[in-house]
Amino acid sequence: MLTLSYFGYCRAMDLTMLELQNARERELDDWAGLFKQADARFKFLGGKQPPGSSLWIMEAVWEGDKPAV
Repeated sequence: MLTLSYFGYCRAMDLTMLELQNARERELDDWAGLFKQADARFKFLGGKQPPGSSLWIMEAVWEGDKPAV
């Protein structure tokens, strides 16, 4: 559950990203699409937010150099 102050911090960060960089916060589906768009040989495994952190850890693997079986 987000505290009111943390929720406000997140909304302020969203506005700052939008105003300064024409950017936005991405959802996990957005990240999956970005990896696929970059190269279909990326496999997006997901993302995790450590407890108490405002940052996320994204996990993807490169499957382009697998030897043929």
